[in-house]
Amino acid sequence: MKSSIFTLTLLTLFSFSNALFATTWTVSNNADRPAQYTTIQAAVDAAAPGDTILITSGTYGTMNTFKNLVFYGEDRAEGGGER
Repeated sequence: MKSSIFTLTLLTLFSFSNALFATTWTVSNNADRPAQYTTIQAAVDAAAPGDTILITSGTYGTMNTFKNLVFYGEDRAEGGGER
């Protein structure tokens, strides 16, 4: 029983620590808007689960991910539609 409580406590602490140490990565393919990455896929590859990817306005190719990430796009219309 003590082992189960200890394991549950460790898992809970690990879950919270992941959120505390999340990183925000920036993506821009515009030379006037410097960022850490020029493609969304490069940022996804560098990101850890729980990280945020901030994408500046522009046209980007496709990307694939199975990670739990947060994406924010610049210049998006209300409700996720395009302007």
